[in-house]
Amino acid sequence: MDKSVLLEKINAGCFSEKELLNLKANAEKGGHQDIADAIYIQMRKSFPRAATKQFGAKGDDVKEMLEKIYSEIRSSFDLTKNFHKNGVKVGGDRISGKTYISLYMSYKGDNGLIIAIAITQQDVDSELEVEFNCRKSGSDTKDIDIKFPIQDLQIAADLFKTHLSNTFGLEAKNKA
Repeated sequence: MDKSVLLEKINAGCFSEKELLNLKANAEKGGHQDIADAIYIQMRKSFPRAATKQFGAKGDDVKEMLEKIYSEIRSSFDLTKNFHKNGVKVGGDRISGKTYISLYMSYKGDNGLIIAIAITQQDVDSELEVEFNCRKSGSDTKDIDIKFPIQDLQIAADLFKTHLSNTFGLEAKNKA
């Protein structure tokens, strides 16, 4: 079967769960990553329970990326005065089902300002996106709202660190 025809059939949902898993194994053996990726997406769409069992929960890899950033920030700054729960959290848009993936970390100071880094994906077909924002507590209006491609996650993390220092007056811990 022609590769383009196979991709069309995969994207059209013409294969069963078992057939997709077999095709994925063969595609990976043969070095056809584009076919394996198409199968991954189709599995997430058509067979979400099987996809979770096979590939892990959606967003696990994203959570790991954000937890790495959080760990880096936690080791550099004293976050004990954070008025938000520390750590990586599931976003409201994910909880309400508006987005496929929404994870974030935030810091709220005693001045009512909140800074956050979020990683979102609108649906299984869209790209991951990173957002850095700053807003006043209780306001829906974001004073700063910058979106980055996922490759620029470290830039957003550096911006978060800068705001911890400049906006909240947190000093970086001394590295001995």
